[in-house]
Amino acid sequence: MGFAGTTCMLALILVIFTILPGNWIHMSEAFTTPTTQPPNIDMANRANTKMTVHDAIQLAITRNLSLGSQALTIAQKQNAKWATYSDMIAQLNVEYKPVVNRYWQPGSIGYLAGKHASRWMIRGSTAVGNTQSVGITLQPEYPYRIDPYKAMTLTATLTHPIYSGGRLSNSYQYSVMDAIASGVDMETMRRDLTNSVIQAFYHVVLNKKLLEVADESIREFAAFKKRANALQKHGEALKVDVAAAEGNLAKAKARKSKVVADFETALAQLNFLLVFPQGTHFKVDDRVAYKPSPYSIPEIYLIAVSNRTEVKKANISVDQAISQVKIAQAAFLPGVNLQLQGQRMNDDWNVFDPEGTNEWSIQGILTLSFDTFRTRETVHQKRNAHSQSVVNKEYLVQQIMQQVHAAYLQVKQSEANIEEFRTEIKWRKDQYDRTRAMYNQQLSTYLNVMDAIANLDLSKSNYFTAVLNHTINVAELERQMGTLR
Repeated sequence: MGFAGTTCMLALILVIFTILPGNWIHMSEAFTTPTTQPPNIDMANRANTKMTVHDAIQLAITRNLSLGSQALTIAQKQNAKWATYSDMIAQLNVEYKPVVNRYWQPGSIGYLAGKHASRWMIRGSTAVGNTQSVGITLQPEYPYRIDPYKAMTLTATLTHPIYSGGRLSNSYQYSVMDAIASGVDMETMRRDLTNSVIQAFYHVVLNKKLLEVADESIREFAAFKKRANALQKHGEALKVDVAAAEGNLAKAKARKSKVVADFETALAQLNFLLVFPQGTHFKVDDRVAYKPSPYSIPEIYLIAVSNRTEVKKANISVDQAISQVKIAQAAFLPGVNLQLQGQRMNDDWNVFDPEGTNEWSIQGILTLSFDTFRTRETVHQKRNAHSQSVVNKEYLVQQIMQQVHAAYLQVKQSEANIEEFRTEIKWRKDQYDRTRAMYNQQLSTYLNVMDAIANLDLSKSNYFTAVLNHTINVAELERQMGTLR
């Protein structure tokens, strides 16, 4: 009997593992915790190649610490999800309770007496010699090999929920949606990061192009200044021409200083997004290409509603609010649990000794709580929270429509600017060539040539700004539509 009880006790402890889901052992393999340290980049080899915008995006996504932090948040949500799932399956509680008493306990004696063959023999005698006639007994009067001062008990309790009014299942659904929402948040962060990298990258390219225009202006003005000084020495140029050349040259150098400052600012932002040390310089692909946007109204609104992660997050919030209402309503219903309890008791530290004894019990537990207003008001609160989440979703959709429309207008404005500045460059170039030819024939003044140079350089700067702003605006429109990858 003792060995059979021991076997049953071990079987009880193993019951919990037979009712767990089949893939519980691989739970830790379902999500690999990412590293928070950005990978090292071989800057020596990278300095010899030009970085494209796609390279920059991939580097930023790989090395960004915010995305790494969000990945760890997702891992925590996954842990919380499985912790909530465990509430729906049987819970095992094992308790070992050793008790040593100062006085011997009749209850322990009666509990162990007769449970094993060795427990039947009585230690001591109730009548010895002449004491039998007068009823004198000798102590101790308890079965042989029972220690009445010690009671060691091992209790295994298995509790399984039978009915909870939907509280447990809805709690699990809430935690599942919470984990999904964290993944949606990470996708939103990734798209925002992509958009930021595109803006910083093309701001670097833009300032590089403007720097080339500024250097060309400085070379033009420096050449004309040198020529004006030579002509003044021979009396063929006025002093005012030399002063004008110096003034235009100084303005060109000032514009270059501003462009250099803007370039360093944009490069610092790009280094920050790529998790590079500040002050890192590298080559970028500065090719500029213009392609009209294929997007139009009203298709962009439908695309935005279908693809914006913020809308997906709002839908999840609505579903979570419904789960919260059901969880609150479950408090009105009773909870039913089935409890299986097994005990192994002995007077030895090793309760699995064959002379120990077993005790089993199966009971159903019905729990129903009552309160005056709390449960009812909690349900009303959760219903109001659900209504609020629906209103917030509708307001979010309206905001997205406005953001998409504003981004679309920016794209169309930049396209119009590109065509305008492209025509202006052609006209300014022809004007500059005519003015310079007339100056060589002494039919135009030196100041007219300076103005033609300045106007041509301004048109080039405006054109490059419009083209690269168009690329940035298209990326912003795709971000607002939820299609930026």
